[in-house]
Amino acid sequence: MRAYITIGSSWSIATDGSDILVECIGGGGGGGSSSSDIGGGGGGAAYARSVVPYTSGASIPIQIGQGGGADADGTDTSWNTAVVLSKAGKKGVAGSAGAGGLASTSVGTTKNDGGSGGGMGGDSYSAPGGGGAAGPNGVGMNGGAGGSALPDLGGGGGGGAGGGSATAGDYGTNLRGGAGGTAQDGTAGGAQLNDPGDVNKPGNPGSHGSGGGGALGPTGNTGGTGGSGIEWGSYGAGGGAGGGCGVSGNGGAAGLYGGGGGGGAWLVGVGGAGANGIIVVTYTPAPASGFRSLALLGVGA
Repeated sequence: MRAYITIGSSWSIATDGSDILVECIGGGGGGGSSSSDIGGGGGGAAYARSVVPYTSGASIPIQIGQGGGADADGTDTSWNTAVVLSKAGKKGVAGSAGAGGLASTSVGTTKNDGGSGGGMGGDSYSAPGGGGAAGPNGVGMNGGAGGSALPDLGGGGGGGAGGGSATAGDYGTNLRGGAGGTAQDGTAGGAQLNDPGDVNKPGNPGSHGSGGGGALGPTGNTGGTGGSGIEWGSYGAGGGAGGGCGVSGNGGAAGLYGGGGGGGAWLVGVGGAGANGIIVVTYTPAPASGFRSLALLGVGA
């Protein structure tokens, strides 16, 4: 049985007393807002897991990583202080992308890096995408860069999440909004936008942990939202968000869990929010009250 923990500062449950599997994804970094330069994409969070002992009913301190708002780092996710720890993604800032959460500074028997935000292109009206979160199947992928030179006017796509078939976000160029990176299960990211049919449109959203697409056009358009992950059914590693485009285009919001926010375009585009983290616990429940052995009852004797 699995428990999905997204809030709270402690956790307890009745189990059969056997070891449990604890998996963590940190909070994603927020996208950078534009000031003198375009805002960088936020970094996706790292993933970590370990099998740990657990006494039935014991209260364990936990921290659920929070996604960073615009221009803010995410926070780490941890189980029992630092028995299992997944590092958060870093914020994007004007002129610089946020780093993904690092496996090397996370704690667990299996650890995967989060994807970095997309790099800076030469077109100040085309912001980069956020990085995808790492997950149980592998690393998060990097966000795509914005357009390389005026008048490209295309935001970068967000990175796909969680390894497997995930890919990096596409870059924006030549009046094209970059496609979001593919998810770990092969689901395509937010679709590419192309001029003239798609001019002045927000980025397309991702799904299943794929990246959001970059926005397109000279007016202020928002990057596509990253897709929420599905590795554990309705939960998983989140895709990075697409970058904003045009005058003061805002970055998109990242996908749950742990994706990085998209960057904001010049003049005053606001970076998109990173996504919160999660703890997933796999355990064996305690036997039902009043249970009696079938052998004692004479069944099968």
